[in-house]
Amino acid sequence: MHQIVLPSEVDSLGICFGGQVLSWIDICAGLAAKTVARGPVVTASVDSVHFLRPCRLGSVAIVAAQVNRAFKSSMEVGVRVEEEDMRTGARHHCCSAYLTFV
Repeated sequence: MHQIVLPSEVDSLGICFGGQVLSWIDICAGLAAKTVARGPVVTASVDSVHFLRPCRLGSVAIVAAQVNRAFKSSMEVGVRVEEEDMRTGARHHCCSAYLTFV
């Protein structure tokens, strides 16, 4: 999932709000979980989130999720967020998260 970081999503320093990044993470992880479950799923917990570096205004946030393990009634989804500089094409790992869905 690709998202352009917009002015409404950043603070006065041009850094994307953590809550916005968490929203993207939850949406992308939910889509991955729904694909595996082939039905409705809900976020049971956000197990861990590690913010490593900021996503900045005008860059592209690339959010990728995969189901790491599926159990009888739940599954763990890992998410990686990268920032891509649209001018140079350089990518940097910004955030990692693990979520549980039921």
